[in-house]
This record gives sequence, C-alpha cells and structure tokens, in this order.
Amino acid sequence: MNIFTRRATTAVAALALTLSGAFVAVAPAQATTTPPAETTTPLAQATFTSLTISGLKSKYALSAKGKEYKFVVNVTGTEADTSYTDTNGDGLKVRYTPYGDSPSYPSVTVVKSLVKNPYKPSISYPYTLAAGKNVLVLKVSKYVSPGVYKITVPVKQTDSTTLPFVYTVKYVTKKVTINASPKLSTKATSLSAPSWKAGKTAKLTITAPEYQRGALVTLYVKKKGAKKYVKHTSGKLKVKFTRSKVLLKGKNLRVGDKIYFKIAKAKYAPAYKTKVVPIKKV
Repeated sequence: MNIFTRRATTAVAALALTLSGAFVAVAPAQATTTPPAETTTPLAQATFTSLTISGLKSKYALSAKGKEYKFVVNVTGTEADTSYTDTNGDGLKVRYTPYGDSPSYPSVTVVKSLVKNPYKPSISYPYTLAAGKNVLVLKVSKYVSPGVYKITVPVKQTDSTTLPFVYTVKYVTKKVTINASPKLSTKATSLSAPSWKAGKTAKLTITAPEYQRGALVTLYVKKKGAKKYVKHTSGKLKVKFTRSKVLLKGKNLRVGDKIYFKIAKAKYAPAYKTKVVPIKKV
C-alpha cells in the first residue's frame, strides 16, 4: 500500500468516528411520563334538616256547623322528585311522604278531656309532600269533645339514588285546645220534672253534656208578680253514662212563677244559662 492509500484510509476512519460521535451526541432522549391518577367524585347525599308546623292557633271553639283549619308543615331538605326517578335532574331520587313509625300517619291524640271516651278532631293530608310548604287541614266537627289534643305529623324522606334505599323520618307536633260553645251546650241541656202540686217540692233534673261534669248548676226563680229572679238552690253535675246530671229541689213553686238555670264553667267549657221556663198548670 502506498502512502496516499494509508492516509486516505486514516482520513476515512477519522471521519467515521466523527460522524459516529455526532450521531450519539444528538440522539433525542426518550421522555418517561406518568398518567394522572383517576379521581372519583363522591355521590351527593340527600339532606333532611328540619320539619316545622305553623298556622295553627293554640285555642279553638266548637261551632254549630263545624270548621276546618288549614295549617302548614314545612320540610327543609333536598328537593323532591315527582316520581321514583330523578325528575329534577339533581342526580338524586328523593320523595317525601306523610308516614312514619309511631304514629304511622298524621294523627290527633287526647292530652286532657273531661269526657271518658272523647270524640277527636281529624286531619286531612296529601299522600305525597314536597320540600317547602305543605298544606294540611285540621277538621273540628261540632261533635268533638272539648279538651286538649296533640297533633303529630310524621314525614318520611326516601332516598332511592343507590341501593339500599335510605329512609329518614322526622316528626313535628302541636298542642291545640278545643273549647265548648255556650250555644251548643245550651242546646244540649234539658230539664225534666214530674208533675207536682202547687206549693209542694218539685224535683227538677238538669241533664247536660258530659264535658260539664263538676260544674255547679243554680236554680233561679222569679215569683209571680216579682221583678227580680232570686237564687233558689244549687248542686253539682255528676256523670251518669255519657251525660252529666243533677237533681235540684224547688220548693213552693206555683203556677205563674218563672225559672231558669245557670251552669257554671267547667274545664274547657264556658258558663251558660238555660232559657226561662214558666210554671204552668198541667
């Protein structure tokens, strides 16, 4: 090999080394990336924070035709759906109903009454409720027994978003006093008396509603030709079966005299008086 050939070979080798080095130097680095961790958004939960009642007075009086009183049960919680699906698009399936465990539906219980087996008011209510104001009705007929009653309204929230369903029950109560009506009491009071001879003692029996038990009954008499009524005798009503009765003895009652009775107040029953009764010859 001549000198030219050796030099050329050396030059080519050097060039190859240079190119090789350049190739290694500029090769791009392989970047290693870690994928972001997956995050799971927790499902929202239904809320049921409070239950209140409003619109009812603490006292009512009986009336001849009976009355109905509207009141409001306010539910504070997640908005309700109109069916068992998510109709409002909030991601939850929530319904409210007026039912519970004890009592299982809106009801009225007796707190106090002078009647042994009192006739209670009743409640009218819708089958489903909503978050916010719900209107119910307290019904008080003329036959309701005077006394104190407790109104209890249960509300159940059913969250059927996931299985198992989640049930939350709350209760709200209100005490109401029902007083007798003097007009109704007067109509329900009667007088009976067997015939007697003028000047002799008359046996007068007053029969009043059971709720008047313990009330004092006073007989007032205005003699024929007199200007004023005078207190004659008195006695207390006692219960016999489902009525209150008292026997009063009127002495020296004669034709032309006039009488009436005053019935004093009892618990939950105002005082009243009967109509005037003239003594007539039978």
